[in-house]
Amino acid sequence: MASNLKNEHIVCVALPSWEGDYMKSTVHLMTRLADTNRVLYVDYPRTILDVFRSFVGRARVPVGRMLRPSQRVMRPEGHEGRDLHVLTLPPVLPINALPHGRLYSALRRINGWIASRAIRKAMKRLDMTNPVVVNAFMPGMGLELAGRLGEKSTIYYCYDEISEAQWVGRHGALEEASYLEVADTVITTSDALWEAKERRANQCYVVKNGVDFPLFQHIGSLRAERLQHQRSRIPRIGFVGSIDSRVDADLVAAVAVMRPDWTFEFVGPIMDQAVGARLSALRNVTLSGPAQPADLPERMVSFDAGIIPFRHNGFTKFIYPIKVNEYLAAGLPVVMTDFARIDELRGAVSVADDAPGFVDALEKALAKDNDQARKTRVSFAALNSWGVRTAQFSRIVAQEMETRRAA
Repeated sequence: MASNLKNEHIVCVALPSWEGDYMKSTVHLMTRLADTNRVLYVDYPRTILDVFRSFVGRARVPVGRMLRPSQRVMRPEGHEGRDLHVLTLPPVLPINALPHGRLYSALRRINGWIASRAIRKAMKRLDMTNPVVVNAFMPGMGLELAGRLGEKSTIYYCYDEISEAQWVGRHGALEEASYLEVADTVITTSDALWEAKERRANQCYVVKNGVDFPLFQHIGSLRAERLQHQRSRIPRIGFVGSIDSRVDADLVAAVAVMRPDWTFEFVGPIMDQAVGARLSALRNVTLSGPAQPADLPERMVSFDAGIIPFRHNGFTKFIYPIKVNEYLAAGLPVVMTDFARIDELRGAVSVADDAPGFVDALEKALAKDNDQARKTRVSFAALNSWGVRTAQFSRIVAQEMETRRAA
């Protein structure tokens, strides 16, 4: 069996930006890989339109780093012991709204040239050669960068169904179909994604999302202290994550009306205004805004249960939600809809699809909550930590590289 990656140079070309108010699997993986490897995280490419919007106060982007080559590579705060660097690309052309065709392809090549030039300069500055390139949900950019970075291996990290993702749906499916055949290895985050990609991929594996176990276990410890002193209180049901089209606002509204004596708190950015408006209109629902990871213990310590009220559709059926193990690591009982086939969670969470069933599941979970139940949930989440997931990811990549060398 191959060992984990060690002393490799890794270039991660990522759709998720490094900074932000929610947990990102790509950031977690690259952070931990940087413990034993040199990692260059290529941040989400902003466009010249983003620069203009920033100048007129309609957007917040790192214009200084984008326009000044000497400032583009930085070491993120809080990671001084890791060989980790983040590259801000110069502005690229805004092409996503264009139809698929010759003009789009020509402009995509220009963007690829801009990105490859900046990445090679950063690699030279950091003394990086023959990298392992991890492409995180950027198949179009991956096609343009293929062969330009002197890479020894190319990994496509696929964490959502791109054909159902509105923000990349116009070109994403066509580009991904081509990139699946270019990438040496494809790593997905759910069984459903693996089934959808493995026929086109050269090699395809599953590494499911994990949890920042120490952070959320700390929340559980704080909750245990609180519960010792507060035995009789109004139940507080919590949700942590983006408030977007995945959330079944009608279901949440029905549950909130059925239990007006409960409080429901949603922690996260409002990405879909219609969903946000629907929830904020409910008397016992609070939208408390986004939170940095370090602030989550203060927000979640008052939760009595965690919920994942997602719709079942062509996008959510491919999800393995990060938040499920976060709730469990905090010791919280979890109730979710049957939006995806995640068999291994059946014994750890409750599943319900209509309002009466959801209320019933929450009532039973709250009634049965005790020290032993909380310890069982925490133990389950510990098996799914980001440390465990990163080790799985690392072994797969190392094994594939070893197999190709032997061949």
